[in-house]
Amino acid sequence: MALFDLGYAAHEYKTSRTSYRGTSLQQFYEAFPTDDACLDHMFRVRFLKHGCPKCGGFGDWYRLEGLRSFHHQQCHSNRSPTADTLLNGTQIPLQLWFYAMLHFSNSAHGLSRTFVQRHLGIAQHPAFRMGRQIRYQMAALDDKTMLGGQDTPVFVRLETIRPIIRRAKGRHGSARILIANDGSAVKTVVIARSTPKHLRDALTIKAYPDSQLVTDCPSAFKLMSDASSWRQVQYQSPVLGLHSDLQHQNYGFLKYFQLMFRTQYKSISHHRLWLYLKEAEFRYSRRARSHETFWDLVSQFPVLTPERKQALADRNVFGCL
Repeated sequence: MALFDLGYAAHEYKTSRTSYRGTSLQQFYEAFPTDDACLDHMFRVRFLKHGCPKCGGFGDWYRLEGLRSFHHQQCHSNRSPTADTLLNGTQIPLQLWFYAMLHFSNSAHGLSRTFVQRHLGIAQHPAFRMGRQIRYQMAALDDKTMLGGQDTPVFVRLETIRPIIRRAKGRHGSARILIANDGSAVKTVVIARSTPKHLRDALTIKAYPDSQLVTDCPSAFKLMSDASSWRQVQYQSPVLGLHSDLQHQNYGFLKYFQLMFRTQYKSISHHRLWLYLKEAEFRYSRRARSHETFWDLVSQFPVLTPERKQALADRNVFGCL
């Protein structure tokens, strides 16, 4: 039985302001009217597109009755499209998961656990886990994207975010983040200790080595101009405006994240800050094509085992928390 039946055909709101567009509930229901439609979509993305993980074959699959699994007749293996993904082991209907991802994609400032809990009619802990898993999905999808390229400017800044909850109970503090963008996407990392090595390691992962690094942040320039640094950085006075578009994007992302941070979450734990930054990155980098954000989110289902999640955290936090 379908969870949603709107009673009218899908359509898309047309506007010249691309950032105002999204994916409508009608479009969502047309693509994913049932749980089976969601499972079939995951099956096509994971196994029909890339082949069987065991033998590499593409054909001769059939659904196992009453299960979220498919049997591959070539190698006689059973495969679940949800295994090792953000939906691994869930008892919540898949359509509700996809519906939550629709809201995370369309939201201007993110969703709180309370909203997810009330809107989907689920308990507090599953609502918290659902939000966290969707953020891991966002982080994994954009993890391999690199900024810059040959002589392409990448604008970087160090910023301070507060209040951040430390592991010690009741202790509040701040955290430093590095924001970088090349005009097409924004990348952030948490800098737990501001040292030349940590900035150098962060930029090695986030930007191509032949990129042209530019900053208007004195503290970032000082750290990146350390004698041990192998990358040259150009300092730009904030009033010169040589790369004003990149400069504005860094400030724009910071304001966007701060608004999301203050209106939805109030405060975030230090060891989870990077995950909320990935959520903001995912939407902000797609603001010029926001109607594609949801489809990007469900276009792939990367492996999200505990080891993979830890690897994502290691690539986005530099220094001991």
